[in-house]
Amino acid sequence: MASKKARGKRKKTRQLFKAKSKVTPNKVIEELNEGEIVQININPSYHSTLPFRRFQGRTGRVTGKQGAAYVVRFSVGKKEKEIAVSPVHLNVLNPQANGPVKTATEEPAKEKAVVTVKEGN
Repeated sequence: MASKKARGKRKKTRQLFKAKSKVTPNKVIEELNEGEIVQININPSYHSTLPFRRFQGRTGRVTGKQGAAYVVRFSVGKKEKEIAVSPVHLNVLNPQANGPVKTATEEPAKEKAVVTVKEGN
């Protein structure tokens, strides 16, 4: 007699969730800023706010905070998705280059050099 097919949250994740890593207190209370670029890297040993397996490896931008979790926005095809993820499942990419996105109006205008020509006789 065959066993019933698994239909839970962690189905089809045997290879995906193989990596074992410890969750440190610093990682749980890590502070992220809005606009930072993060990669979703699921930590299987921490079950709180575990994202769906389809989102493993996705790169997105932090748009806000929801409780202890962070709201991450990323695109899948033409659609924009937003999910709430614990900082344990997020890796900040290039923290020096991150920050709020600058718009065209915020960039400083380049100063033009003024050249004066004197005509002499």
